[in-house]
Amino acid sequence: MILVIAVLLFLVVLLLLSLFLFADSNRQHLEQRFRTAGIFSSRADYTNEEFAKPLHQRLFQPFFDSFGNLFKLLTPQALQLLLEDKLREAGQAQTVTVKSFLLRWGLVLLVITLGCLYLSWAEMQLSLEETLGNLVLALLIGVLLPCMTLRRQIAARKEGIERQLSDVMDLLLVSVQAGTSFDGAVSRVVKQMQGPLVAELQTLLQEMRLGMSRQEALRTLGERCRVLDVSLLVSTLIQADRLGVSISQFLEVQAQLLRKKRLLRAREAAMKAPVKLVFPLVFFLLPVIFMALLAPIAVKLKGGF
Repeated sequence: MILVIAVLLFLVVLLLLSLFLFADSNRQHLEQRFRTAGIFSSRADYTNEEFAKPLHQRLFQPFFDSFGNLFKLLTPQALQLLLEDKLREAGQAQTVTVKSFLLRWGLVLLVITLGCLYLSWAEMQLSLEETLGNLVLALLIGVLLPCMTLRRQIAARKEGIERQLSDVMDLLLVSVQAGTSFDGAVSRVVKQMQGPLVAELQTLLQEMRLGMSRQEALRTLGERCRVLDVSLLVSTLIQADRLGVSISQFLEVQAQLLRKKRLLRAREAAMKAPVKLVFPLVFFLLPVIFMALLAPIAVKLKGGF
């Protein structure tokens, strides 16, 4: 058995080395065949692009694409639409597709399931009923884990947007009061700041530059962020754009409201701090204090007895 595994490893290493060493010669040979056959240069350019990719990407990317297509095929269409909506809400729609998300967590679910079966059946020698119970538990963990991770990312993004909104509003207000247009003020915010809300404002600018109206772009901004303060700001800006009035007064009122909300959130967090400190004090600090106070007494009592 060990000899067979060693032979297989040797063949795999030999294949990888041959692909790595003869990739350039294969590329030149294909280019020569294309020129001889009179095929268009685009085919040769496509071949050059393929050979320009890293070796690991050329070897393993088709394999992962096949698995991603399989997981996507097994997932219902309604669940795919829900995942796409949640990825958009988490701000990952441009970097993570539904197929890549299903591939990542599908492989995690497969590893968890196979590991549970191996530990339950082979190592612990459990019965069939106990093995099935552990398998159901592993499946639940593998299904709930991506949901919890995605929910945590959505909550962190919304918290970052709420935390950054006040500073963005101040900079927008200062820029508009200085005579800059709304588009110019948003562009200035994008250049000077970073964060999840700034990334959404950059998407807003791109949509308006591509021909989308300001009202429609603002409406899509509120749908992407799904934060109450952002929705109120978007509604105010859309109303000001419809009425054709200056938005500086609207921005000033919204900035004052956001400052008050930020102050209230800070006070609320400060009032919650003593309650959150109770458990660390009871379980970590008080036992150490009792040990420091009672240890000398215990030593003296032990010596006296």
